[in-house]
Amino acid sequence: MISSMRLDLSGSWVTDDGLASLPSIPHLQEVNLSDTEVTDAGLEHLSVCRRLAILYLARTKVTDEGLRHLLGHGTLSFLDVSGTSVTSSAVRALRAANPYLQVQR
Repeated sequence: MISSMRLDLSGSWVTDDGLASLPSIPHLQEVNLSDTEVTDAGLEHLSVCRRLAILYLARTKVTDEGLRHLLGHGTLSFLDVSGTSVTSSAVRALRAANPYLQVQR
């Protein structure tokens, strides 16, 4: 029986459209999208991954707007947004909604 699943797409050619199938993976808990072409639109697909706990978005095109898709995501415990244009105010808003979230910038 699978209890958790990690998916490492870092450095791949994955795009926002490529993330559309991720919600169909029931035990998905960790996703690494660092160094990909993923943008704010792609995070909308991840917002419905209810078991997602760890998300790496380093050096992607994600901005403050994209983080809004993660605001209601109570299971998220770690987020890496290093090398993005995400601002401190967006990180504060995310932490206010989820005080246990650790964010790497």
